[in-house]
Amino acid sequence: MRHIIFAVLVPSLLIACQSYAPKPPAQPMSTVKQHTVEGGVLIMSYRSGHKAQALDAIARLKGQLIYDYQNLDMLAARFDPNTLEQTQRQLKQSAAILSVEPDQEVSIQPVQPNHVAF
Repeated sequence: MRHIIFAVLVPSLLIACQSYAPKPPAQPMSTVKQHTVEGGVLIMSYRSGHKAQALDAIARLKGQLIYDYQNLDMLAARFDPNTLEQTQRQLKQSAAILSVEPDQEVSIQPVQPNHVAF
């Protein structure tokens, strides 16, 4: 009986004491490239209930509404690309506008991982 316990106990202790190499850091699965879209498009968010004032600000700065986000308090409008920075500053001064950012295009390119860890 003693030999059976010894025969089972020693190998299980040896297996339990083995050290494992640490896993290598995870490899990114994709790379993201981001750049500003040409054409003078600004995306702006406005205060809830202040859509009319945001539209007035766009019209006052001679912008053309190109998209009205239905589920968000946001608008996209095209302005003169030559005065885009000045227009962005003026829109930010409006009480109805919360934020203004140039439209950006983001492309995600898949990258093959070097290995698969389970």
